Amino acid sequence: ESPRPSDSSWPVLAVEAPAIGLDCEGVRLGRFGRICVVQLAASDGRLFVLDALRPGVVEALQPLLESRAVAKVVHDCREDSAALFQQHGIRLRAVFDTQAAETVLLRHAGKTPHQVSFSELLRNRLQVEDPPDIAEVKTMMVEDARLWSRRPLNALLLRYVLHGVDRLQALRGVLLQEAEQVGGAALVEDIASASERSTDYCLLNQEFPTAASMAKIGTRLWAYVAAKTTQGMYFKLNAGRVGCVTTPSALSRFSDVELGDAVLCCVSGVSINGTYLFLDRYDPDWDYFDHQLRPSSDREVGAYGREHRYRTSVAGEDGADPLLVRGLPALELAEAVDAWEAGYEDLGLPAALDER
Repeated sequence: ESPRPSDSSWPVLAVEAPAIGLDCEGVRLGRFGRICVVQLAASDGRLFVLDALRPGVVEALQPLLESRAVAKVVHDCREDSAALFQQHGIRLRAVFDTQAAETVLLRHAGKTPHQVSFSELLRNRLQVEDPPDIAEVKTMMVEDARLWSRRPLNALLLRYVLHGVDRLQALRGVLLQEAEQVGGAALVEDIASASERSTDYCLLNQEFPTAASMAKIGTRLWAYVAAKTTQGMYFKLNAGRVGCVTTPSALSRFSDVELGDAVLCCVSGVSINGTYLFLDRYDPDWDYFDHQLRPSSDREVGAYGREHRYRTSVAGEDGADPLLVRGLPALELAEAVDAWEAGYEDLGLPAALDER
């Protein structure tokens, strides 16, 4: 059965419903960044570029962006949603996220889902290739972090921002058509739900006032799955930081997690520059982030009285869990030496230290 106007999700699911294409550019776009440019694409083909740095411009869009009667078509709305909510108090509603929709369709087809880029989606769904200008602007964005805050915007940058919205509504039509053909109303509803979860990203980890406040070992937080491979997982945290899981034992605890899920985690480490937070699955009974407090069938106490209760699942011939042994002096010793059982002579320490 086709969705009807009385349904709250009708604008998102029905091609004939009112809709606009939406995209934002900015400096560190997201919760702690700044929106600099807003682009809109109307159903009649008109394109608009708005200077978000001018007072009141973004706020004037609030009735439209919060309206449940008009679908907002966005590619990966997460950071746009976070920036609008945190900086301007605008809660995006009735969003059709083309990246989320493609993920749902890939999973339904039995394929491994991934974070498809806008360029890839245009190429695969509309047979449209990026013009050469796009790569040039992306290079400029890497070299100049404040590119979008500079005024005036030249013709090259204007072409880039318009390219980001002018085919969003066409993509929505193609994705909805395929969903209806291969999965019917149920699959279309799945796309609406996935798009809503992407929009709700703006609410993630609001209890942390700054990115630094969550970058502490043992901190419990929510993490949104952005990428998953056999070698690692990467998460968006709504904090200007990237969460990652890379150790085999930790990865095993995320085996039931899919792309787009929100997972309760704890911080197990922080990269030297603070950009990456190493995560593990939160467990109410065990502190997996602490190698001394992991579960084990028997207790063991090392030469210096430090207790550890867990033998990692990857310990043995293949080597030890990196989180278990990182930073220990015994890493440079023979494999037969246990870092926890090593004596002062193994570590090259004076005997007096061992007697304390």
